[in-house]
Amino acid sequence: VEYFATDSMLFDVLHERVLLYGAARVVYGSMEVTGDVISFSLTDYVARAIGKRDSLGMISERATFKDSNSEFKEDSLAYNFKTKRGISYGVRTEQGEAQLLSQVSKKSANNWISVGKGKLTTCNAENPHYHFQLSRAMVIPNDKVVSGPLYLKFRKIPTPLALPFGF
Repeated sequence: VEYFATDSMLFDVLHERVLLYGAARVVYGSMEVTGDVISFSLTDYVARAIGKRDSLGMISERATFKDSNSEFKEDSLAYNFKTKRGISYGVRTEQGEAQLLSQVSKKSANNWISVGKGKLTTCNAENPHYHFQLSRAMVIPNDKVVSGPLYLKFRKIPTPLALPFGF
């Protein structure tokens, strides 16, 4: 495990963790977590990262998780390097031509990602002009997205086009 920070590092010996501040990064093999603030546990290898906030408290730079060929940008995340499982909040990722945004997502050890309250779109805008609203979905990276009920929205206006599942 390698960890870096541009601002400061605090070692919490009592709780056996390292607190990294300012462009922090934790690398474990081919996996990497970056963020403005990272808390890394030296006993269970869990990294908790938070993106950089501006003066209004909004996320200006997202925390990232990279694993060999995939990259995810999120508001905050927690990832266990040993079990290869994690949870992310405010996720934004690309799957081919599509953008996948979700409020909450969980990554399992087999690299499948469970998505809750997601949006699937081809629009590159921060707040997409149109998207399919997903109640829940399962993402198999570089392969497919399978979802439960979904419907089409233009901005915040739902349309009558709904499907019981998506593949």
